[in-house]
Amino acid sequence: MVRFIQQLVHTDAKLSSPINLNTSRMKIVQLNPIKWFNYNVLPKKLKLTNTGYTVILSAKWNAERPYLCGGPYIDNYVFSQIHFHWGRTDMDGSEHYVDGGSMPMELHAVHFKSEYKTQEVALRNNDGVTILVYFFKV
Repeated sequence: MVRFIQQLVHTDAKLSSPINLNTSRMKIVQLNPIKWFNYNVLPKKLKLTNTGYTVILSAKWNAERPYLCGGPYIDNYVFSQIHFHWGRTDMDGSEHYVDGGSMPMELHAVHFKSEYKTQEVALRNNDGVTILVYFFKV
């Protein structure tokens, strides 16, 4: 079983960012494991883009793209890209906060629901995109 930390964020039907993760309001939810498929397959092409604000890593595959399912997901979510958020110091940099504090860096692994075929189409749907967030410590 996966220990999934859930925090309900009331946003009035709007996506909220940044989010302050308040650990005193979180609860642990028991879920089946997330299943990762094709993440061990090397891509045929990698693209690294520096936007001046972040670095984005995207890829193209010869065969089926990596995807995840299970856990909190009912459908398959296809890998799109990863990107990073960082700051000028080791004390700030993450887009989101934990108990009001910033982390040095944050990675977003962006996936979109497979039925939408592209991330652009998926972004127009409430269930179209999921982002796995990883915080880094120095």
